[in-house]
Amino acid sequence: MTGGFIACSANATIRLRNEPEGPIEGTTLDASALSRSEVQQLFLDFGKLWRGGVEVWRTGAITREVCRVAQCEAAASPNGTAVMVLKEETVAPGPGIMIQALGDATPAGRVAIPFWVIASGDDDWLEMSNRGQVFWKMPTSGLTLGRLYFAMIPRQFLTPGSGVWAVYLNSAGIGDSTVYVPLPSDQYRY
Repeated sequence: MTGGFIACSANATIRLRNEPEGPIEGTTLDASALSRSEVQQLFLDFGKLWRGGVEVWRTGAITREVCRVAQCEAAASPNGTAVMVLKEETVAPGPGIMIQALGDATPAGRVAIPFWVIASGDDDWLEMSNRGQVFWKMPTSGLTLGRLYFAMIPRQFLTPGSGVWAVYLNSAGIGDSTVYVPLPSDQYRY
């Protein structure tokens, strides 16, 4: 900001639509079916992906909390990790957040975005995309509450400087959903 003027630039327009219908997309890993070392490696690679990431947009329904045992019950959950809380309250737009990945590190192994569904609501869908292209989408009612899951990212989305990652909770019905997603960080607590 100089002399009262604000300079803005953008190289992409990303549109989020409330689409709670449609086919399930992508692969989901259930942490309870993985070894502790596999879970730790997925978190390490996730940290590399979002290294230096910054929040560039979010709706007002996003808050920040710490994942505690009461909400994150899976044995492999990184309790004490800072999370973004997406709480759907049947208002438009549904809760969503975009993170700009600034690091150029592209992990060699499997890469995924970890999340926990704390409340499943009525027919709400969780959606994840990169540069506006959806790579993972699933109804929250199909997931066990409090369990750690990983939304797998296809390799074609993992280019250096991987752009803007969006996590969006599509709203439907009267019941409210709540989803936790870790904040960008290089370290997660176990």
